[in-house]
Amino acid sequence: MRVITVLATILLLFTPAYVMGSSAEPVAVQHLADAFVQSKRAPGIAIGVLDETGRIRTYCAGTLEVGGGQQVTEDTIFEIGSISKVFTATLAHFLEQQGSLSLSDPVGVHLPDEVDVKVVDGNEIMLWHLATHTSGLPIVPARLKSGESYYPFSLDQLYEFLVNWKPDRAPGEAYLYSNLGYGLLGLVLELNQKASFEALVQRHILRQLNMKSTGCMFEGALADRLATPHRDNQPVSARPWTRPTAGAGGIKSSVKDLMLFARANLANSKSHLHRSLRACQVPRVKAKSRDRVGLAWHVSGESSERIIHHGGATNGFRSFMAFMPDRGRAVVVLANSTQDVGTLGRHILAPDVVGIEKLYWASIDFDGYVGSYRSASGGRFVIENRNGELFARLDKQNFHAFRPIGEDLFLNDRYKARLRFERDSQGRVRTLFLKQKGAESAYPRVN
Repeated sequence: MRVITVLATILLLFTPAYVMGSSAEPVAVQHLADAFVQSKRAPGIAIGVLDETGRIRTYCAGTLEVGGGQQVTEDTIFEIGSISKVFTATLAHFLEQQGSLSLSDPVGVHLPDEVDVKVVDGNEIMLWHLATHTSGLPIVPARLKSGESYYPFSLDQLYEFLVNWKPDRAPGEAYLYSNLGYGLLGLVLELNQKASFEALVQRHILRQLNMKSTGCMFEGALADRLATPHRDNQPVSARPWTRPTAGAGGIKSSVKDLMLFARANLANSKSHLHRSLRACQVPRVKAKSRDRVGLAWHVSGESSERIIHHGGATNGFRSFMAFMPDRGRAVVVLANSTQDVGTLGRHILAPDVVGIEKLYWASIDFDGYVGSYRSASGGRFVIENRNGELFARLDKQNFHAFRPIGEDLFLNDRYKARLRFERDSQGRVRTLFLKQKGAESAYPRVN
């Protein structure tokens, strides 16, 4: 019998989102969550779906830490990374409504006098430039990069960078995604209100939406619900997102809470908060891709296919939130690994727009790889399917597990060994390629 990682019910997701039956969707989405964990893309995952009737469902799989026993639930807390920018933008617009500031204010008006923000051709950086990634500021202060992490950096380092920065373009000239810019926007809001970023978000957004598992710092029972970050399926240390970087990516939350935020973004309430939520969704500039950018949010597609979205990535976490106003649907995906969750989220939100074929890991036919492969020098690979996992052995070595990382691509994290399978014109696997330490060797299939 041929073994497929996900049952055939997953094919129900080919049905357009706006006509899917309520009885079919929970089964299909839960299979996707299970498959994400079974394919070792993350130890744990939490998915939330708001359908066109206004009903919210959540689907969870896996554990807070690889090999651990604590199961992921809708209350598990993850770092949400750059989705924090949406909260920062919403807060900025909310404070503008209150008259505390204007998004047309020059940034320098809100900073200490000794911090001289550069002016290019008479154009000052305004707050709306920060909120739309058009300030010209780089993604991070270049000399502060450390490995793959951009954070933390101190307030003094930020001010030093701004004083010495030499911009290569005028503000508003072009889109350039900037964590630095959003960190600076969050700092401006703190200075304007004489309160911490977390206190402001709690006061003006989280309490109004009853989001009790969301914030920047956690203690006690809430801290016990924090998922562990992972890279290459191994636990890593979480890095702090303190002042002045909190506005760029410092918020943590649960899928249960974020679904409340997603629903609020689709609501028609006339409250000041809901007005700000809707204002942030309005496209204001063009990104490098076909996307347009509002205040933080990215907007893709038109009419019934319009998707408003943002993702997040920190050291060991990935996140995605999106909604479709014309269909009344929303999705949130949170995982404790560095593997992409955006494609999965888009498929769940709108399978007619993003088909299941984009999720190569969701329906892998492992039996198609099973067999023996031999190189010209006599080296022999044996491939086995063990309950939906690919195991490989070279010559008389032990079998080792390889996880899918792409179409016909598998990786063993421990030995940094990659297997690539090549198919013939009929789609049958014919050759295995082993890449390790920069060298690639071919192993044609012998049976």
